[in-house]
Amino acid sequence: MGKPWANMGSLMGRFELQTTSQSCLYVSQLLRLIGRLFFLDVALMLHSIYATTMSRNPEEPVYNRIEEVRAALGLSRQDLADKAGVHYQTIGYLEREEYSPSLVLALRIAKSLNQEVSDLFSLNPFKKGK
Repeated sequence: MGKPWANMGSLMGRFELQTTSQSCLYVSQLLRLIGRLFFLDVALMLHSIYATTMSRNPEEPVYNRIEEVRAALGLSRQDLADKAGVHYQTIGYLEREEYSPSLVLALRIAKSLNQEVSDLFSLNPFKKGK
């Protein structure tokens, strides 16, 4: 018999298949793998949706004074990002209160700005000019 499906390319690697039944076995295994990956992707997406929208406690906003303190120290977002070990866009998201920092990130930012965490972050809005 010839070699049907020989050289299937980069999708399955370079195989020299001997029979049609062998090629069907490889295709079947590939389809099962794709199915498992798709199922895993869907499962992770559903878990993520549940974790962000179905939690028992709605997320409270975290208010901060990062921009005020950073500007007073003459630092750019990039300067602060470099000190805290994050991307400069993360600092922007935090300053606009579009993102709540992890505890570790809040501690690193406070250290980078020589501030106490409680002086930078709060569950209550800060009074203007504090």
